[in-house]
Amino acid sequence: MIKSLTIASLALAVTLSTVSVSSADEKSHRLDDAWTSALLGQEPVLSPQQFAKLNNLAFQAAAVRVCEGFELDQNKFTAALDEATTPAKEDLAPETLDARQAFILIEFGTRYGLFLAEGEAKDESFCKNAKELKGKTDIPNVWE
Repeated sequence: MIKSLTIASLALAVTLSTVSVSSADEKSHRLDDAWTSALLGQEPVLSPQQFAKLNNLAFQAAAVRVCEGFELDQNKFTAALDEATTPAKEDLAPETLDARQAFILIEFGTRYGLFLAEGEAKDESFCKNAKELKGKTDIPNVWE
């Protein structure tokens, strides 16, 4: 019995030693595929400019989790999210507004999750980009 456990343990150790760890480039490639899948399924509920703002907000929110020295200003974030998602038509039926809000939450969450994954896969370059964005005055940020 002990001999078969030792052999099984040895086989498991050999198997685990041959498993390669994914590099940052491999993870990034998988994230490219995930971004493509996410963007292919998006509905035209927001304008391209609104989707760009949503991406920017998701990136900034993810930077707070991944990078040191970033804090979200809740008031700025709320105002920017409201601006980015304000419906073009004010006379939408309540059920349409509910569906639209659910869609936007899913879209934001998808982008936020992908940015978190990108940040964790390549935190140096991700945080460098966040610091550069924080220093720009022509692109609004929602950090403190």
